[in-house]
Order: sequence, then structure tokens, then C-alpha cells
Amino acid sequence: MSKQIIRNNNNKQQQQQYQQHKQHPKQQHPNQNNQLYHLQQQHQHNFCLKSAYGFGQSVPAISIALQRARNEHLIDFVNFTFTWLICDCDQVLAVGYSNKLILDQNVDVIIGPPCVTSAIDSSLAPGFYNIPVFLWGATIATTLANDSVYPTCTNVNSDTKILAQAVESVLMQFQWSEVSLVYIPDNVRRVGYFFPQDFESIVNSNPNLTIVYNQQMLPTPENMRSTLLQLGNRSRIVIANIDNTATRRDFLLAITDTGISQSNEFVFIFAQLRNLGMLQQISTSTNITKYNNFWMTTNGVNDGRDGDALKAARRTIIIDLENESNSQIDAFMAQMTSEFGKPPFNCINECMGGPNDQIVWF
Repeated sequence: MSKQIIRNNNNKQQQQQYQQHKQHPKQQHPNQNNQLYHLQQQHQHNFCLKSAYGFGQSVPAISIALQRARNEHLIDFVNFTFTWLICDCDQVLAVGYSNKLILDQNVDVIIGPPCVTSAIDSSLAPGFYNIPVFLWGATIATTLANDSVYPTCTNVNSDTKILAQAVESVLMQFQWSEVSLVYIPDNVRRVGYFFPQDFESIVNSNPNLTIVYNQQMLPTPENMRSTLLQLGNRSRIVIANIDNTATRRDFLLAITDTGISQSNEFVFIFAQLRNLGMLQQISTSTNITKYNNFWMTTNGVNDGRDGDALKAARRTIIIDLENESNSQIDAFMAQMTSEFGKPPFNCINECMGGPNDQIVWF
């Protein structure tokens, strides 16, 4: 088995600079505050990426799949060699590594990357060389389903065009013709980047639907309230796409704070690809995943406003993928946990998570 792991040494240098700043704040560079803010934001972003589809948290699934295939005697005479390269959702690295895997490693199949923007670019070369690519994670862009551009690509995810078509069906069912579209892009799931484009395209081809107000919001309560006040005079049906659960709850609170939740005329349709419906995941332990209602606080601190968020939630429809069995998911997660650190990947300690977290594909 060949193994290649590429790590980002720059993160260690940044951490040293950050520690020096903490110890000697008076010696900071005039631009150091901005640099540190960016560093903290990047660390938070990397943590979100890792928790969503990081290497150590996802690679045991391959071992589980191989073991089941062997138990069912599907691959009795097949040996696998795994090579993995870490791209950290960097599009340039993703394209380079895709070519490297094909030309230098002579791989038969590529799995990933799980980041949608990287997958869009890095999946082109395998099509030229006729190498199969299997995508997972947050690869929800409709363009990846274009067989003429990605002839060897298989995506296990539902894309944002399918989600937009589902929203269209609901609007036509209730004969709602004029709608507002508001959204907040998310850097991890990125549905907010691609869904608005697909929804606008579908509406433009449907003579019975019109978007009368279209606005990308900032993830701040002030901007949300301002947006709600503007759209209130233009439509009563609002399509909202907000991936971040905490931000989505802030939006519910903004609906209540502006008085809109008191009106029976408004309907907010949340479009998402989570398999959760009106639930949200609040914590994950070794053997069980816990959920609560999507209007409740997500950080474990009771701010006393769950009731206000519920008032707005009563004006909502959530369009989501069908929810899977929680018991099956819990059993799979327990099996995943039992595989941490085992061959052939041997991912333990820093590999499982830390300041040098990066995103991977095989």
C-alpha cells in the first residue's frame, strides 16, 4: 500500500505568530489585528470542514464498506492499494492532485474531493483520461450532473436543481405565483451559493412564477430585519436558503422581531439538503446522535428566546431530503468510531483533528 500525506506547514507558523501575539501584544504589527481575525476565522472554518467531512471522521467508512463486500464474497480476489492526498478544499491543489493521482500513481478510481468548488475543477481531468470519479460530501452543484462535461463522474448527492424543482412543485401545488428569494451563502455546505441560481433558472422557465424580490443577506440580525421589512411590501411567500443552523434561528427571531410572525399571510419556505426536516443535530457521542427542534438554540445556552423562534417556525414549510432511520445512522456511527485508527489508514491523534486539519480524497 502506498501512502502520501501532504500537510500545511504554514498553519504551524501562523499558530506560532498567534502565540507570540498573545504573549507580547504591544509588539504587534499595525495590521496584526486583521491578520489574527482572519486566522481565527480560518481555524473556525477548518473545524467546520473537518466535522462535516474530515479525513479521520470519514475514512473508516471505506474500511466498513470493504469488510462488508468481503463478507458477502463480492471482492474475494481483489486487493486494494490506497493513496491519499490532502487538498484542504484548495481548488489549485485539487486540480494538481487529480492529475498527480492519474499520471504518477496510475489510480483506477478517484473518490472525492468532498468540497464542491474543488470537485467542479478537479473532476474534469479524470473525464479526459476515462477515470471514474465518485463524489460525496458537499458536492451539490448541478453542473456535476452534466454528462457531456463530467462523463466519468458519479455523485452520491442530490443537487440544488432537484431541490429547486421540489420548491417549484410546492409553489404550484398551492398556486403561489409571486415569491421572494433570500439566502445566506455558507462556506461549508455551499447550498446557498448554488440553489439561488438553479431556482432563478427554473422560475424563468415557468410563466406562472415570478421572483419579485431577490436578496443575499448578511448573517447579522440587523440585516435580516432590514431585508424582511423590504420584502414585506412585495410578497407574502418567501423562499429562504440558510445553511448554518445558528444563522437560520437568528432569521426566525428576526421574523418575530419585525412582527411578521403575527400575520397569517406570510409563509416562509426553507429549502435545504440535510435529511433532517424540522430537526437539527445538536451533539454526537460515540454511540448516539442527538437532535432537537430547528427553532431551538444550538449552542447549549438557553437565551430564553426559543418561544420567539417557535412563533416564526409556525409560519414555515421545510423542503428537505427524506430522513433516514436514526437507529441505522447511530449503528453506523458506532461502527465508524470503532474503526478509528485501524489499518489501512491508521488515522490517530493529530490525523483525527487539530490545527493542521485538512480535507482529503483518495
